[in-house]
Amino acid sequence: MIAYASLNIGKKLRQIRELNNLSMARVAGELNISARMYAYIETEHSSVTLERLVDICNIFECTLEQFLGFSEKNIFSVESEHPKSGVKMEKEMVKKLLNSKDELIALLREENKQLRGN
Repeated sequence: MIAYASLNIGKKLRQIRELNNLSMARVAGELNISARMYAYIETEHSSVTLERLVDICNIFECTLEQFLGFSEKNIFSVESEHPKSGVKMEKEMVKKLLNSKDELIALLREENKQLRGN
């Protein structure tokens, strides 16, 4: 038997939302629920219906199978099972995330130089 808690729906939801750089309020709005209700789902204080889970998958452009099988370690794999599918094409998300990191580092270095007077 499968226990609902073992699916880690809330944890996966948070990770995917953050990888897509979306706020809780934005996802809640797309689901037509309050931010508080969405937070309850993400923190696993409330369970999610199959219908709502399908809506979530549509927001993140993934299949139910991809969502349930989502794992942070899969993001960094070189090849996915379906190269052009995934949670908004995992490779592209990783590239965006790494580019954002590089931009932030460059900005912080520049700010550090200015603070030092160089």
